[in-house]
Amino acid sequence: MIYVAPLLSAFRAEHDCLGFSILSAAPAHEWSFGENRETRVAVQGPLKANNGDALVAAAVCGLGILYEPEFIVADPIRSGLLEPISLDQPTADLGGIHVAYPPGRTPPAKVRVMIDFLVEAFGTTPPWSLSRQAAD
Repeated sequence: MIYVAPLLSAFRAEHDCLGFSILSAAPAHEWSFGENRETRVAVQGPLKANNGDALVAAAVCGLGILYEPEFIVADPIRSGLLEPISLDQPTADLGGIHVAYPPGRTPPAKVRVMIDFLVEAFGTTPPWSLSRQAAD
């Protein structure tokens, strides 16, 4: 059976971990847990990549487990290719989707339309959310 993170800290020595290598805030050799990333777990494994889809493909092939945002792993979990691991603590909060524009200026109409579209499309529960499927 293939697992997808979140990884229980007790599993780190038992499994190869697939590392995401592009974030300086979350290096590939260390996974952070807790709402404020207060728990850091050293991990190692056969592959590091700067592409979440490549790491999902590696996990599906059985090369290890991964710790990725839900939007990257939701479809493989729904299709049964990957299985989530139960946690002994919460995953790190990655924040949300943000729109930034210069202060003191009203965004142009086309930007405002895009903002409104994103708010409607994602709402409080984005379309990829596994909890959304459970509620449907």
